[in-house]
Amino acid sequence: KETILPPKGLRNIIEVLLRLPASVSRPFEQRIKMLFDGLHSLRPEQTAATATNTAQSSGVRPGGAEDLKHDKSGSREGGSAGSGSFKVAELPVPVEDQETQEMRQRSTIVLDEWLTICLQGTVSDKTYAQYLQILRNEGLLATTKSTNLFFRIITELCINHSSKSQTMNYTTIDALAKLVVFLVKFLDNTNKIALLSAFLQVAAHVLIRDHDAKKGMKIGFNQKSYLRLFTNLLYDLNTPDPSLDSSLIEVLNAFTHTFHKLRPSRVPAFAFAWVELIAHRMFMPKLLISKPHRCSVMFKTLIVDLLEFLKPYLQNAELTEQVHLLYKGTLRILLVLLHGFPEFLCEFHFSFCDAIPTTCIQMRNLILSAFPRNVRLPDPLTPNLKVDLLPEITHPPSIGCDVTEALIKHNVLAPLEQYVSTRQPSSFPQKLCEKLQTSAAADSKAAAAAEGSSSPSDAAAAGEYSSSSKYDVRLVNSLVLHVGMQGIAKLQAKNEEGMDNACMDIFERLVMKLDPEGRYYVLNAIANQLRYPNNHTHYFSCVLLYLFLHSEEMFVKEQITRVLLERLIVHQPHPWGLLITFIELIKNPQYEFSRQPFTNCAPEIARLFDSVTRSCMPAKEDGSGAAGGGARGGVHLPSAYAAMEEKKLGGGRP
Repeated sequence: KETILPPKGLRNIIEVLLRLPASVSRPFEQRIKMLFDGLHSLRPEQTAATATNTAQSSGVRPGGAEDLKHDKSGSREGGSAGSGSFKVAELPVPVEDQETQEMRQRSTIVLDEWLTICLQGTVSDKTYAQYLQILRNEGLLATTKSTNLFFRIITELCINHSSKSQTMNYTTIDALAKLVVFLVKFLDNTNKIALLSAFLQVAAHVLIRDHDAKKGMKIGFNQKSYLRLFTNLLYDLNTPDPSLDSSLIEVLNAFTHTFHKLRPSRVPAFAFAWVELIAHRMFMPKLLISKPHRCSVMFKTLIVDLLEFLKPYLQNAELTEQVHLLYKGTLRILLVLLHGFPEFLCEFHFSFCDAIPTTCIQMRNLILSAFPRNVRLPDPLTPNLKVDLLPEITHPPSIGCDVTEALIKHNVLAPLEQYVSTRQPSSFPQKLCEKLQTSAAADSKAAAAAEGSSSPSDAAAAGEYSSSSKYDVRLVNSLVLHVGMQGIAKLQAKNEEGMDNACMDIFERLVMKLDPEGRYYVLNAIANQLRYPNNHTHYFSCVLLYLFLHSEEMFVKEQITRVLLERLIVHQPHPWGLLITFIELIKNPQYEFSRQPFTNCAPEIARLFDSVTRSCMPAKEDGSGAAGGGARGGVHLPSAYAAMEEKKLGGGRP
């Protein structure tokens, strides 16, 4: 006699019988066949053969054969006809414990039932209720462990089926997204946000493992299926629904954490899909218009992730076709933020400038040109414009990041504040110049440890990614802004009008004692604060002009001019404070700008300065009454401010 079941197999028989309610919508003949197939799989020789086949199969843990099959004739494999329906194929089960094998079988049946429901089109509420009851009976979502395992199995099955289809069939991906939304909205006695976060984390884990497993393979990682999955979830979970309207912030927070986990420096092959997701109209605007400040902080993290990924390529001019496309996409995102959410760029400009290499002048100008919508910029060409009399010039700007983080990290903050208060010890400025270099050397070791990672951006996360730089640029930026804020506080507290204080001593010593590279980073950090009208813009503009006027070394004046000019000769937009500072430099006779030797060292240099000077000087009205303005994209610099003001006053958003 043929032995169908092993001895003491009653428990397994009961488990096979318990799975039959999941197939209640199938024809009777097919249910009988499923029963015998389930019993047949419990035979000892069948189980051993399955384990042998799995041990010989290579690759990723979730299945090595076809996951889902679609019969073109509209019939299920091994079953009766069902119009356009799907059937989960027989898989060689990986080497797993018995509990996981059972979970895989039950999850496969439940997923197949859900695919059938999705393909039926219009479905009654009774059908959905029956499906929920099946899930409860199966116990797939009973515990955290079973929930994560269930999500992992169905995600792997759907992704594998979609990826193996030559025409990228997204039917299973769409059904998976609908199932997750269905569970989040209608599963009772559960924490909806916790359930959504669990699925997103599992999906991110599956994506990362898929990406790492296919690294270097001929058939590489395919990001389209994952993009489709996350896009569908963003759409469906952002539609108005009473069950989720009060939890929208938590939903966006869950997506933000997932996107940060999938940042390009960790999953480079997912970079283009990732950029599309963070800029999605169902994600970025909803996150930025939310009231809690932490929403803006979360999105700032994603923008920094993007800039950090691009930084090593832009720093070293490695502009391949792919990097160039990604750079263009980043500029478009920044343009949308500049016109639609300028306060966001204003608040986090410091973090963004930290992540942008010094070679990306136009990208930095984009960020620094932002100004709040309740601020009206005076025309820089207004005759006799008194910047220090503007009402906004006394207001501090909003800064949403910790300026002192790098100072604390390198143990600079405490001695710095002591020197600012007492001007003691007198040797501190000289030691500070040395600290800027020794800190960079320590960071370079951390960056070297990351060189074995998947992309140069991983090394950039450990420190300033530039093998030729001996300065810690982040520390320089933090130092300059913090010293400036302390200088402003001292002037306001003592009502001082002069620049003779400890803060100015530090700026002068840095400019005089550092080599050209270090001086360039310091002057760039000062120029990064020349933005819209506020007390930071006014103070740092005065610092630059003071250094130009009182410096006895010609190379200092020349380098100050270079930092200002290289930001002005690129395409618009240009920061308002930058224009104000340069116009004051060339108009005020005490600076004797036109008499400086470097402005006439060569004919082409003289023509450049003459062109820029004429564009920054008010033009005389002609017979038609037209006053000075400028051509877009040329050296006529302030021409766009009237248009920008008109757009803001009219409330228009491009």
